[in-house]
Amino acid sequence: MLKRNQSAACRTGGSMAASMKFTKPFTQQEPIPAAAIERAVEIMQSGRLHRYNLAEGDSNEASRLEREYAEWQGVDYCVACTSGGYAIQLALRACGVMPGDKILANAYTLAPVPGAIHNVGGVAVLVDIDPTTTSTWLISRSRRWSLARASCCFRTCAATLPTWTGWPTSASASISA
Repeated sequence: MLKRNQSAACRTGGSMAASMKFTKPFTQQEPIPAAAIERAVEIMQSGRLHRYNLAEGDSNEASRLEREYAEWQGVDYCVACTSGGYAIQLALRACGVMPGDKILANAYTLAPVPGAIHNVGGVAVLVDIDPTTTSTWLISRSRRWSLARASCCFRTCAATLPTWTGWPTSASASISA
């Protein structure tokens, strides 16, 4: 988990990165099985990764993945995306975000999150994080820019709640804070 000096860097205008200490390595948690690696190599060598330039009736791996995943989820459709940023962009479009709409986003995030908001014409409103988990706070009595306060102040229409190193925003923990 990420630990830092209780927002001292933010209060003093200093660099947040300078006050952070990583206590766990950023490595793959479990090794990728050899069979999965072999299958990935087969798919890459087949040239059938995308939907283009296929003969009539031919299928590709992306379409197969979407179909199988949709069946596994018990839904009619699934869309495979090339990145998490593009997935966020599609989700914002599906939610009906319009140009000029304000969207809440975690202030401690990577460029694809505000980039996705920008790509749909939205305006990113950055909100503070819980310094012990780096998750966005949904509700907090002690923090000025919690997600709940920001949504009221800025008349936002949506929020992105990205995970950071596998730690999703915990609604129940945030509400009980």
